[in-house]
Amino acid sequence: MATAPTPLRDIAKVIRSKNAGPFEITLDIVFKTKEDFEAVKKSGVITKELVSELYNVPTQNIITFGFFASSPSASSTSSTPSRSPCLVRGPRAASARPTCMPPSSTSRCRRS
Repeated sequence: MATAPTPLRDIAKVIRSKNAGPFEITLDIVFKTKEDFEAVKKSGVITKELVSELYNVPTQNIITFGFFASSPSASSTSSTPSRSPCLVRGPRAASARPTCMPPSSTSRCRRS
């Protein structure tokens, strides 16, 4: 009998995104237990391709991706989609995405 998937929010202590420089963003998942970390790592459910799909970042823009037993965590750093000052943070509906202006514009972002 197959078991139901466990939501990430139930096994992660921390799920965050942070700036890693002017044109890079890092996504971190810190697991509550070493056992949860090992189960997720072994399952292969969190991959570079999944991060690419969920965050609409081409896989070639993902600079680092890996699991770190010392923390126990998973982390991914990618370059932002463009040199625009706007960055879509996380998977959202298209209607919630900011409309970005060219970098030379004095206006930064506005909500559509």
